[in-house]
Amino acid sequence: MDWRLGLVMLGAIPALAGVFHLLTGVVAPLAGHAAALAVYWIVLGALILWAGDPQAQGRLLRPELLRHVRPPRALALAAFVPVVAVAWGAMDALGGSAMPGAALFAVAVFALVNGTLEELFWRGALLPAPDREGVVVAWALFTLWHLAPLAARGITVTGGPAGLLLGAGVMGAVWMALRLRTGALGAGIAAHVALDLFAFADLAARNWPAAPG
Repeated sequence: MDWRLGLVMLGAIPALAGVFHLLTGVVAPLAGHAAALAVYWIVLGALILWAGDPQAQGRLLRPELLRHVRPPRALALAAFVPVVAVAWGAMDALGGSAMPGAALFAVAVFALVNGTLEELFWRGALLPAPDREGVVVAWALFTLWHLAPLAARGITVTGGPAGLLLGAGVMGAVWMALRLRTGALGAGIAAHVALDLFAFADLAARNWPAAPG
């Protein structure tokens, strides 16, 4: 594990919580939440570039980390079956929302960026050469980071705070297992983006401003 990155992210989590709290109070909650996510992505991008320094524990963006390797069947099911459950909830939320269909394009972009960057950082840059202790700490930090979005004001999260943290912990463990069993990030990125697509659609639909009148 790259302990430098872990310590930096540990310090960044409360700062990111402040960003979510501030921006969702300055502008509309959903727009503020999206802006805070963009700040989070900037932090991840900067840390990924830092991990690419020749003095770090190997470069992140080497081809073998990005290749797609078929995971064991049971692990693939563990990664993709939850997507169906989240999709079911998202479809229900979308059916009762005033959110325009065009907004789904933004949701898809957010899912693609978030799922890719999170895997590149949490299961890539942070773990260039996974070890038992590092894997546990990286998983714990990934789960802990989800406290930051909970500081957002005016945002409804399906399952509430406990549901978000539990989901992050469970899926973080599954994506970590994909990284360890395949030795690559491709399968984890695919599963993560798929889950985020419906999770973000659900979040947007439940927090979209009501249509006037």
